[in-house]
Amino acid sequence: MVKINFDAAVSEKKMSVGMIARDSDGFVLGSGVVEISTQAEWTEIKAFKESILFAINRNFSDVLFEPDNVSMVNQINKRNKDITMIGHQINEICKLLKGFNVAKVCWTMRCCNRIADFICKKALADNCSLNFDVDYPGDFHDLILSDSIN
Repeated sequence: MVKINFDAAVSEKKMSVGMIARDSDGFVLGSGVVEISTQAEWTEIKAFKESILFAINRNFSDVLFEPDNVSMVNQINKRNKDITMIGHQINEICKLLKGFNVAKVCWTMRCCNRIADFICKKALADNCSLNFDVDYPGDFHDLILSDSIN
């Protein structure tokens, strides 16, 4: 199973989505950042959608999505009962999950989502887009190594 941690960061007029995918041994399979323009409350939902598209584009079949936003995870898991605009968007995004053999969405603590958080904040601070596969930037190395040990 591939685990994808994702997060969103918001700056004054910019927002970014960061994600990192790892296999069951903790080996980095890829990562990416997408700059988006949307309202702040929608950023985590956009991060979820971008993470799904990331997994689809890499042909992952069994995926565990781990955001650190418990409210969004609850909205996803109770999506059939949510009649708000956000609930409708979550329902539409979750239709993309049908293409996987296994797709789960589980909340993770903020401390377990440090790399995704770091990636999207770095993209905002450096005003850049980061996309990489196995060859990740050197300044990510220590954080990735520390995260895989814990």
